[in-house]
This record gives sequence, structure tokens and C-alpha cells, in this order.
Amino acid sequence: MPVAVTTTTRTEALQWPGLRLADWEDVEGCRGEPFLFVRRGGLADGKWRGLEAAEVDRLGRLLPDHVVLVEADGAAKLPLKLHRDDEPVWPGRTSLAILVMGLSALGLPLAAALHRHGRIAAPWLPSEPDAAWTWDLLLRLLAGPAATGRACREACPSRWR
Repeated sequence: MPVAVTTTTRTEALQWPGLRLADWEDVEGCRGEPFLFVRRGGLADGKWRGLEAAEVDRLGRLLPDHVVLVEADGAAKLPLKLHRDDEPVWPGRTSLAILVMGLSALGLPLAAALHRHGRIAAPWLPSEPDAAWTWDLLLRLLAGPAATGRACREACPSRWR
């Protein structure tokens, strides 16, 4: 089955075998392509800019024969992330969400493994400078008040059972 991949943020340039790069403006001409990455253009730092959530919804209609896979929010190459209130950006047509958390954070100092540590309030995190990630803290990040899972449940309540 053909696959179209994109992001709702931005990503490093991908060098996957067989991947064809398609700009948003040209995506209608890509029907039948087996493996696409659809972007909104490049940025000065060499990253690819992703699509808006509404564009991802349109992508499913423009390429109805493709499975659309969307990376909804990255963590700046760290295993964990504190999300802003407007993140992650879930397209309305989301039918399956897979939440990913880097278990390599276990035992690491909080700041060494957490994107936005100290930049977003997280009163549930220990304040000790040498505090490390534990299983309990990972569970709080995944299922606590500011968690990605909760944000997804609130954004797409009909999809969670």
C-alpha cells in the first residue's frame, strides 16, 4: 500500500531508500507514488517544514490510496519532551496515535533527557539538581496533567476508548 509521510512541525532531512520528496504544491501529481514525504518547503537550518493539521486532513483526500503517517511532535533529539499547550498538533482525521517515549532517559539527570526542561512549568518534577528519571516520573509525563496522552484524548475524544 502506498505511504505518504509528513510532520506537523519540522524534521531533519530524511535519506530513506525509495523516499520521494514532494512539496505541498505538487502533491496532486504524486498519485501512484509508493513512498512520499510531503513538506511545506525547507528552512534555513536544512530542516523540512511540515504541513498544517488542516493540510494533513486534505492530504488524505488528495491521496486516498495512501496510508498517511504523521509525526505530530518531536523532542529535539532528546528522549522526552514537555509539551506546550498547543502541542502536539493532531490532524482531525487521526485514526491511530502511537505515543513514543524514550526509555533511554531512565537514570539520566532530568535536564539531560527532557526537551524544554526549565522552560515550561512542571511542578511535578523534582527540583533537586541531581534528580534522575525514574519509572514513576516517566508515567507522570505520559499520563499526568500535561501529558501527550491527555492532550490527544482531549483533542480527539471519539478516538479514545
